[in-house]
Amino acid sequence: MSDAGFVLNSGIRNPIAVAELLAEDRNWDFKRQSEDEIVVTLEGQWKIYTASLCWSEPYGILSIECSFGIELSGADSHEFLKTLNMANMRSWLGSFTYEENPETVVYSYRLALEDEVDVSSRQVECILDTIVADCDRFYPSLDLARLGRLPAAESLAAAIIETRGVA
Repeated sequence: MSDAGFVLNSGIRNPIAVAELLAEDRNWDFKRQSEDEIVVTLEGQWKIYTASLCWSEPYGILSIECSFGIELSGADSHEFLKTLNMANMRSWLGSFTYEENPETVVYSYRLALEDEVDVSSRQVECILDTIVADCDRFYPSLDLARLGRLPAAESLAAAIIETRGVA
């Protein structure tokens, strides 16, 4: 996304307020839905992602759902869903689901925040960077499965190259 030239840590407890200030600073498209929700548009390597951040103050939970459209029309949905499940086994932070109407993949992530801890812009930016990176990491394999070019395991292996050893 960008360098951390702007860091806000001024006693703001609501991470949505922090996300809004960060979005303004980074010139991201965003819409503040309510006091506890903001929707931000983020550009990834493969897609434009829509991230919805929701704050539940009573529970101290920040919920982030990052979504992107993907059409399965005529595709082998079984292989696609199998690939999605395999991606979930490799994702450390969040999980993917598929919604049929509209055809969308949603990456969900939850973060529990302690009562007395303020949220910095750097933390919010790091979370969003990580979520976009995970979506970018798995998008090629989901696209290959959607197109029916490879079975689930092969599409995941083709898109995710894990380096081992040292060159």
